[in-house]
Amino acid sequence: MTKTIKQSIIEWLQLFDGFEIEDFIETDIANNDGGFAVAKEPNQVLEQFVDGSMILQEYYTFVAKLPIVTETQRKNNDSFMENFQDWIIEKNKEYDLPNLKQGCFCNNIAISSSYYLESNENKLGMYIFTLEIQYRKEL
Repeated sequence: MTKTIKQSIIEWLQLFDGFEIEDFIETDIANNDGGFAVAKEPNQVLEQFVDGSMILQEYYTFVAKLPIVTETQRKNNDSFMENFQDWIIEKNKEYDLPNLKQGCFCNNIAISSSYYLESNENKLGMYIFTLEIQYRKEL
């Protein structure tokens, strides 16, 4: 099975040292008991060149289901999410980007929409933010 762009992003995000050893980023759906996931958005911008190569811009939503019962938990969640976004911005500045599948090369990864508490249910808050990735695909 060929590695997807989403799998490459997940592997790259897992390098953030704010995750606990047992934390795992799921594909599309975060565990109901809490956890993390990355889901692809339906938006895509494509620029195709005469030689068949393309520049693609895609969007992925990062989801974090975290405990929100106490003020301390909510403050810790804010700290985690802010530090995580800062890490992504710093890695992009350093050009330390995801390694994509063969023939694809990441040009940029950025925060498209900042994190926010989207919902809360069963003592868990669902924090989300959107990543924008731009990459070159060669034929």
